[in-house]
Amino acid sequence: MSSADDILFEPLPPQWKKLANDIDNYIRTVGVTAKPMRLIYSMDRVRPEGSLTLHDMMRLYHDSGQKQFFIVSWGRFTRVLEPMMFDGTLQFHRYEDGLPPMLGNYSRHSIRDLNLVPNTYSLHYVFDTEEAARVYFKTL
Repeated sequence: MSSADDILFEPLPPQWKKLANDIDNYIRTVGVTAKPMRLIYSMDRVRPEGSLTLHDMMRLYHDSGQKQFFIVSWGRFTRVLEPMMFDGTLQFHRYEDGLPPMLGNYSRHSIRDLNLVPNTYSLHYVFDTEEAARVYFKTL
C-alpha cells in the first residue's frame, strides 16, 4: 500500500475524541462570548499540577476504565473536595439554547466551570486522584 492508502484506511479516532474536541472548540469560541464573564483570571494561567482537561478525563475513562474522579470547587463560602463518579457521557448543550455543555451525570458545574476547558473566572478543577486534589485543596 502506498502512503495515500495508509491515510485513506487509517482507523477513525474513537467517537469520544471527536465529541471532546467538538465541545472543547465550542466552549473556546462560542462559550467565551455566550454570556458576559468577569475576567478575573487569565485563560492562559498555569493549571494546578494534576488537574485534568476534558481530553485527559475522557482518556482515563475510556482507555483506563477510571470512573472515580475528585473535584475541588468553591461552595458559597468555602472550598469543597468531593468525589465524583463519572459515567463517560457528555451532554453537548448549546449556550444559545440556554444550557452549557455538561458532564452527563454531574449537574453542579458545567464543563467550562470545572476548567476541563480553561475559563477566565473560576478555580474549580477535576483531578484523577484524591491525593492530587488534596494538594490543590491545601493551596487555596
